[in-house]
Amino acid sequence: MMPSPPVLTCLRSVVRSGDVQVLLQPVVHLATGQVTGYEALVRGPAGTPLESPRRLFQAAAEADLELELDRVCCQAASRMIRYLQPGQRLFVNLTPRSVAVVGAATVWTHELLQWPDELRERIVLEIGEEQRYAGRRLDGGLLRALRASGYQLALDDLGSKNYVCTQLLDLRPQFIKLSPLLVQLAADADQEWFELLSFVVYVAHELGSQVVAEGIETGCQLRAVRRLGVDYGQGFFLGAPQPTPQGPYAAALRILEALA
Repeated sequence: MMPSPPVLTCLRSVVRSGDVQVLLQPVVHLATGQVTGYEALVRGPAGTPLESPRRLFQAAAEADLELELDRVCCQAASRMIRYLQPGQRLFVNLTPRSVAVVGAATVWTHELLQWPDELRERIVLEIGEEQRYAGRRLDGGLLRALRASGYQLALDDLGSKNYVCTQLLDLRPQFIKLSPLLVQLAADADQEWFELLSFVVYVAHELGSQVVAEGIETGCQLRAVRRLGVDYGQGFFLGAPQPTPQGPYAAALRILEALA
């Protein structure tokens, strides 16, 4: 079903003008508390029907404008790298359809492969998954070309409707991100479940991937994912999304508090 006329007008304006907000949420190395990167989280224009990211991307899916919106979001996210310290990575989200739809390779080849080397080498492209993408095939050739050009890949939201999980795992992503559902399960799990989750982390490491736990909201969850052997974490407990990076020691202090 197409969005309502006012929403569609707003969406087309966003795609045409690139008027999106980008917030940065820290990705923290759990052994040291060091902020090693940030995820770029996109919102629609403030005060509009599309300010909510869920509504923004839902409207784009309904209007068949996901590729166009993803392109705008990538451009906006890339401009945030000026706020990062040398060596920090920027995690940028792509919807599966934008790397599966006809014409995607042409768009992304023109866009991402033209960015300078120093930008490509600091960007991690996250491919997430939702039920509406079931059955779609990712453009493996495009993803391999992006990886070969310097971009790193991340499988986002493992444990939450990963219909393209096996497709992306074939490409050996540098990062695998555990969903908030698995993070909560780790905190609440009995020993058998905890050992199963530990095995998931072990397999990810055997594949050559580093593991990021998303949605850490409590000290209990932080302690649980550290016990699992997870490499990195993000979530409100470690740092809320902000227009610019937080102080470099805030996440480390939260980790020390949780472990005290």
